[in-house]
Amino acid sequence: MTFKQLTRIGLLWLVNCCWLLMPLQAQESTPEAPAGSLALSVWLPDLLVPPENGAANTLINAQIAAFMASNPDIAVETRLKRVSDVGGIMATLRATSAVAPGAMPDVTLLRRADLIAAQRDGLIQSLEGELSSALVSSLDTALKLGQINATLYGAPHMIELLHLVYRDTNNMDMPNWNYDMVFDEQLSIAFAAGRSTGLNEIVYLQYIAAGGTFSAEGKLVLNQAALLDVLEYYARLRDAELIDTTVLNYAQIADYLPTFIANDIDAAVFTSSNYRQLIATQPRLKAAPLPTTQGQIISLMNGWMWVLVADEPERQTAALRFINYMMQAENQTAYASTIAWLPAQRQALLTSLPRGINADLYTQLLDNSLLPLSDSDGGTLARAIQDAFVAVLNGEDPTVAVETVVSQQSG
Repeated sequence: MTFKQLTRIGLLWLVNCCWLLMPLQAQESTPEAPAGSLALSVWLPDLLVPPENGAANTLINAQIAAFMASNPDIAVETRLKRVSDVGGIMATLRATSAVAPGAMPDVTLLRRADLIAAQRDGLIQSLEGELSSALVSSLDTALKLGQINATLYGAPHMIELLHLVYRDTNNMDMPNWNYDMVFDEQLSIAFAAGRSTGLNEIVYLQYIAAGGTFSAEGKLVLNQAALLDVLEYYARLRDAELIDTTVLNYAQIADYLPTFIANDIDAAVFTSSNYRQLIATQPRLKAAPLPTTQGQIISLMNGWMWVLVADEPERQTAALRFINYMMQAENQTAYASTIAWLPAQRQALLTSLPRGINADLYTQLLDNSLLPLSDSDGGTLARAIQDAFVAVLNGEDPTVAVETVVSQQSG
C-alpha cells in the first residue's frame, strides 16, 4: 500500500472519529421522515445550539419538524458539530471535501471568518439571487455580513453587536460618549486588548472612527493623525490610572467577565448577547457606545450565517427551501430569545429586544457597524498598530509609537 493510500485512509478514519465524538442531541431528536424522501444533511454548531440549552434544542428541533411537515419530500438529518476543537466544522469540512465529498453536509452555519475561509477554499456555493427579495430587504445592514466582494455567500441568521456596558450609579446623563467623557466620569474600562496576531477590535474601531480608512481593495490604510489620536487617548487613560497593562492579558471577553460581575471594573466592552445575559440578573446595567474621539457611534457586527454546501441541483433546491424556511422572521425571533442573540432581520431585531434595552442605541450600532478585520485586510499595519498600542500602555510616548509604525510601513 502506498503512502498516499495510507494518508487517505488515515484522514477518513480521523473524519469518522470526529463525527463519533460530536454531541448528537440535535440529531437524536430529528423526527423520522417518509421513505423515499431526500435526506438533507444539516450541520449545527455547538456554540449556536448549546447542548446544555434545553430550550434552544427543543425549539430548533420543533422548527425543523415543522419544515419537514410542510415539505414531506425532504428528510432533514442534523449533526451537532464542535466549532473550535479538532473535528470542528471548518476542519471537518476541509477533510471531508478531500477524502469523502459524499459525506459533506448540504447546509451548515458559519461565522464571518469561517465564511471567508470556506469561500476561498471553494467549499460553499453563492446565494446570490437565491433568497427572496423581501428577505434580502429585511436583512438590510446585516446583509453585508454574508457578502464577499459584493456577492452573497451567507444568509445572516443570528448576529451580535459590540458595545460598552456600565453601572449607572450616579444617574449619569451622557449623550455623547467621547474621550473627554471617560475622564470626566473617571471610568475604568476593560476590553479584550491582547492579541497574538493582528489588531484588537476596540483599537481597530476607534482608529476607523478617528479617520482610518481602507483602500479600494479593502486593505487597512495608515492614517498618522487618526493613529496619534487613538494612542494619545490611551496615554491619557494610562496616566490617569484608568487603564493598565492588565488588559493585555485579556484575549477574550470571558477573561474579564468575572471581574466585571464582581464590580471591580466600572465599564467593560461586551457583545449584545453578553449584555442580554447580564441584565437578566443585573437589570441596572446600561449599554452605551464605545468611546470615540468625537463621540461617533461605531460597533462591530459578527454572527452566524446559513451557507449552501451542496453542489448538486436537486440537493441545492432542497437546501435553499430549508434555508429560506429557517430564515423566516418568526423563526429567527423565537430562536434568538432562547440563546440571547439578535435576529439578523432589522424589524425582528428591534421587536425582540427585552424591556429595558435601548432600541434606538441598537439601531445606531447596527447602522454604524463594521465587519471583523480579517488578517489579510489588516496586513502588517494591523499588527504594527497593535504593537504601538502595547508600547503606549507600557509607557511609550504616542508620537514615538506613531513614528515607529510609519517607519515600519515605509521601510
